[in-house]
Amino acid sequence: MKVFARIDSAIVVEFLSTDAPIAKLYHRDLQWVEVPTGANAEIGWRYDGATFSAPPAPIPAAAPPNLAAMDDALITLQADIAKSSKS
Repeated sequence: MKVFARIDSAIVVEFLSTDAPIAKLYHRDLQWVEVPTGANAEIGWRYDGATFSAPPAPIPAAAPPNLAAMDDALITLQADIAKSSKS
């Protein structure tokens, strides 16, 4: 049985296993490509017209601000402003 991947905007969105001719099963506007035996592909992966590739790793979320350090910086800034306004 052959495995086909449906591609939408260069992304794998679905798999189908069949021995039937895929072009006769679905509308011609749907892009189906045969997944070669042993190829690694998953939903969400990219397809460039020849090969499947994993999407890039997500960018890690920024660490939340350290409120104590921000409070210290604000106190220092307020003190500097107070000094400069007296000059």
